[in-house]
Amino acid sequence: PPAGSCTATLRDATRWGDRFNSEVTVTGASNWTVVVAVISPQKVSNTWNGTPSWDSSGSVMTMRSNGSGNVFGFTTMANGNWTRPEVRSCTAS
Repeated sequence: PPAGSCTATLRDATRWGDRFNSEVTVTGASNWTVVVAVISPQKVSNTWNGTPSWDSSGSVMTMRSNGSGNVFGFTTMANGNWTRPEVRSCTAS
């Protein structure tokens, strides 16, 4: 990939009655920043293998690599909306 870019691929993992897990695999960089959006009223309740931050709406998560590899995950509380989260960008850092 061009300098400063990477690819982030989201896949659905486990689903329960009120929430679901998603995993994102990053290729093309070992240090990365990935932006993921969930659809309101969904909320991310748990993350792993990255350092998250959120915008003011709580619906856009920026995940940064933390040395745990190139796969990170998160649990989304569906709150009645089962729309799959969307990877908006992946940037190598």
